[in-house]
Amino acid sequence: MKAGVLSNPLICSSITAFVRCVIAECLNNINKMGGRVISATTDGFITDVEDLEAKLLTLPLEHTCFLRYFRLMRRLLSNNPQSLEKKHEETLGILSWCTRGQLGLSGEGVKATTGFQSFNYTRESLYKEFSEVQQGKGEVLYIQSSLRSAKSLYESGGHLSMEYKDQSFRLVSDARRKIKPVEGSSVFDSDP
Repeated sequence: MKAGVLSNPLICSSITAFVRCVIAECLNNINKMGGRVISATTDGFITDVEDLEAKLLTLPLEHTCFLRYFRLMRRLLSNNPQSLEKKHEETLGILSWCTRGQLGLSGEGVKATTGFQSFNYTRESLYKEFSEVQQGKGEVLYIQSSLRSAKSLYESGGHLSMEYKDQSFRLVSDARRKIKPVEGSSVFDSDP
């Protein structure tokens, strides 16, 4: 990306790097508190620790410096220091198969099915399909719908219309990604 009137790649990368530092610090502290994280992405994670931000703020300053700095910036920008946003609360549990694949078992909770168009499925049918795949069925076949791309319209002309394509959605659940502390350090590694 080139710098311009509205963009600066150095500032952009420092913003995403900082958010990742906050998340990494939170993940490290969750593990130290005995909590579990089942999924972490660029801008969030799923954990079993209740009232996480309040608990993190009871830790020593040197263990929460990124979180505290983020809280300061939030307070200056919005007059609200709350930095961690709770998007969903699951009471029954969660089916998880990859970084961006989780399905909460209750109500309108977590439903992250990146790469799969789930809008025509009920939560119960998604749970059935994904459970069967995890037990060896292999894949979920579905019809993907999307609008024609701007590039296609520019190059070929025509009208904005729906396109349909047969798709196969596979789940990869190896259950090998568990956070383990390196002996005598606060650095973490993943199982191979």
